[in-house]
Amino acid sequence: MIDTSDPLHHVYGADALAFRFNRNGVLIAPPAYIAQALPNDFYTRRIGLLARGHATVHDVEATFGRNHSLATRQDGFIWYYALSVYNAFEESGGGRR
Repeated sequence: MIDTSDPLHHVYGADALAFRFNRNGVLIAPPAYIAQALPNDFYTRRIGLLARGHATVHDVEATFGRNHSLATRQDGFIWYYALSVYNAFEESGGGRR
């Protein structure tokens, strides 16, 4: 996740979606949405459609595309998606004085 308050990225950042699969490519944990501020309704509705134990890598790719990062685990793997965000509140200093 890239923080929008980071001076090097000023107002631009990234939220993250994470999907944990078993070795067969079946979702084994609820999807995680890590948001810096308010979660985007578009993404929360989409991940709500993916049922643990039923959704597969094909379902996730059909919904979010192939632009993901991969982390392997003994019991399977995790896919991470970075979601670009813009925080106009940070543009004005985020209320800091």
